[in-house]
Amino acid sequence: VIFGLPRPPATLQEEFIANFPRSAPPLLHWPLNTTRSDTGGFAPSVPKTSRPNFVLFLQDDQDEFLGGWSPMKKAQALLADSGARATNWFIHTPVCCPSRAELLTGRYFHNVREAVHTGGCMHVDERRVNPVSFGAALGSAGYTLGWFGKHMNVCPHRPPPGWDCPTCVWFANGGGRDAEPGGYLNASFSHFVGGSAVGPDRYHQTAGTYVADTAGEFSGYYTSVIANKSIAWLHSVARGTRPFMLTVASKGPHVPSTPAPWYARGTYIDGLAAPRTAAFNASREQLSHHHWLIAQQEPITQEQGAVIDELFRNRWRTLLSVDDAIEGVHGALQQLGVLEST
Repeated sequence: VIFGLPRPPATLQEEFIANFPRSAPPLLHWPLNTTRSDTGGFAPSVPKTSRPNFVLFLQDDQDEFLGGWSPMKKAQALLADSGARATNWFIHTPVCCPSRAELLTGRYFHNVREAVHTGGCMHVDERRVNPVSFGAALGSAGYTLGWFGKHMNVCPHRPPPGWDCPTCVWFANGGGRDAEPGGYLNASFSHFVGGSAVGPDRYHQTAGTYVADTAGEFSGYYTSVIANKSIAWLHSVARGTRPFMLTVASKGPHVPSTPAPWYARGTYIDGLAAPRTAAFNASREQLSHHHWLIAQQEPITQEQGAVIDELFRNRWRTLLSVDDAIEGVHGALQQLGVLEST
């Protein structure tokens, strides 16, 4: 762990950049028609230094225990099979905003929580996160950064430190609504390029706020929007003078788990059902020694079981789009000749 050590921030940044392997394994095609206007018109120039680029894919509520990695067949082939996979990984506070705050800073929850609880971002004090995130560290070290998708649940509208450089893009939200529209369909994002608000135009009725449209680009589907825009940004910066870090943070498979229209039906997932583990539909007698919240649960009815199965299928369907996004970014890095330095 680099971030969170008891050293001055400047020392942390220098150590992080200096000690990272010079030849990192590739991380991450999605055929696209991108234009320079999509990303603010930044033109590539001369090759950057030997410092590595970074790509982070971040999902929301993706499980491992119930097979949540199974739909990610492209990611499996491109990343796990030809790279590495952590199989003994633990999250300190595995819930929404606290987990994201810890990821952004490398700090334990007690170092990012509110001193006096007012609710906040699930008791996270964003002032203890955004100024000291990995974005702030990498930005100070000369990186150009792009964030596309869900940040913390309480997402800053204007780009936080690190995502405000001349070639940086901040295209972020707090995950949107847990219903439609506004979840996976027709979601809104803060949109800043080079620290300046984008718009107004068709997708930005208010400058700095992008509103997706199911009748518009990328069918207004959350994962497709952020994937395509992140790839367009890569084309604008990958051959520039500065190393880059790209974060592609999908809402999937978080509820409402709305699949893209092209994956809603017609795949192998249609025939699946939620796993019937030993804990599924346990009797009151079997639950009697558990916490009272569990012990009082009634048996699952046939109708409830059908809802559980459809939610399970929709979670996997949303991950098909995430898998496409990973393939698309990987293909863009390969096309741009920067895969081996990322």
